[in-house]
This record gives sequence, structure tokens and C-alpha cells, in this order.
Amino acid sequence: MRVLSALLLAAVALCTVAVAEGHALGRLRAAGQLQAAVEAEAEAAGPAQPGKKDNGHMYPLSVTKAQPEQGPGVFLANTPGGFYMGRVMPGETFFAAYEYTSTTKSQYYWGHSRSACFWLGPPQQVKGMTGYTTVKHTEKVRTSSTCKASLAKLRNDATFAKDLNCPIHKGTFGARTTMNKASKLYWNLTWKSDYSGGALRDFAKDLPAGSQVFYRFTTRDGQAAVVQVPGVGWGFVPASDVIKVIGKFGYGDEKCHGK
Repeated sequence: MRVLSALLLAAVALCTVAVAEGHALGRLRAAGQLQAAVEAEAEAAGPAQPGKKDNGHMYPLSVTKAQPEQGPGVFLANTPGGFYMGRVMPGETFFAAYEYTSTTKSQYYWGHSRSACFWLGPPQQVKGMTGYTTVKHTEKVRTSSTCKASLAKLRNDATFAKDLNCPIHKGTFGARTTMNKASKLYWNLTWKSDYSGGALRDFAKDLPAGSQVFYRFTTRDGQAAVVQVPGVGWGFVPASDVIKVIGKFGYGDEKCHGK
């Protein structure tokens, strides 16, 4: 009987430890360390091209299929499915170092686009998106060393953004607003090496004054803003052309979580 009681007490102790570890994991995730785990998992999974030895190279991929989201190509983001940072247009080359498959079974690649290093892949709400790239044999491989430092840097939105409508994880969309003057929407920026902003490129659409858009953030240099245009998609506009709304998100003008 005493032995059985001792075994029961040991089992309870193990369960208590397991619960405590579960709470600790939750705190780590809440603290933003889950992203580091994603990156570690992607790196451990090896290079983006199956059968290739991980020798510090990035392999050239061509985007051959658009995501089920408005606008051409596939999104670039600071983290898998994170803030909109541009897009790789159909046929363009993306040099991929690592591949990561999310819990929603979507495929993401870490590597170098035309101007800087980002994650390539669909928005978080898109599930099961794979097979949107193909090996581009006409391009030479590149070294992955130029992207190493950017991986951790981009986790902090202060690296590239200011005046967010909602902090990360505090709102799921842009804030409804309008253009205060006639403007132009662009799909991309040619990002500066420090991620403070860049020159607008890849014209998408003319926007009349008063056009409804959803504002997300302004680049750190204050020159461009990320907006979503209904029926068109995400892109960039000159920051002075849009009325910023901070503290709200979505069609229902909801307050940011925790506000």
C-alpha cells in the first residue's frame, strides 16, 4: 500500500511538472520566442532544395503560381505570414536558404528577394499553400551569409515600421481610412539595407482622393505606408497621401486587442 501511495505521489508530481512546462511554453510563445523556434526549425530542416547539402548557399526559385490573395505573385513578410513587406512577382527569382512548413501546412522560404532578405509565403490565414515555386536552373546559387543577420532583426517591427495601426498580435488587419489626395499604389519597395524604407516600385493602380483603404504601418523613414485596397490588394503608397488611423483595425473599426 505504501509503495502504491509513493507511485501515485510520483505520478502527480510528474503531471505537475508537465503542466508547469506547458505554462512555461505558453509564456515563451507570448514573449515572441516562438518565432525563434520557427527559424531554428527551418534551419534544422535544411536547404530549400531537397537533396542539396546545406553548405551556406541560397538556391534560385521562380514563383510560378500566385497565392489565393488579391494581386500578383506571393507575399514577402518579416516573419512567416507576418507584416506585408512586398511580393515576388510571377517569374521573378527568389534565392531561398531554408524552407519551413507551418502548422496550417503552408510552405514558407527564408531568403533574398530583389532588394533584401525576407520570408516568402502566403498570409497566415491561407492554409495548405505549397508548390508555388520551381527551381530556376538558369541562375547561379548565392551565399546565405548576407541574410543571417536579418533573420533575427526582422522579428522586431521597430526595425522597419512606425505608427502601426495595431501592434503585432493586437490586430488582424489594417484600419479603415481614406486617401487624402490622389495617389498611386505600388506592389513593392526597393528596400534599403537597414530596412528603414525604400523607393516605391512596381506600379499597381491609381487611387483617387477619398479612396477607401486599410492602413497598416508607415516605414521607419516616414516615406511610405502599407495599405490594403479593397478589390486590389496590399501595397505601398506615399505616406503623406493617406490618413493614418492608430488604435483600430478591420471593417468594424474594432479597437486593438488590449486597448
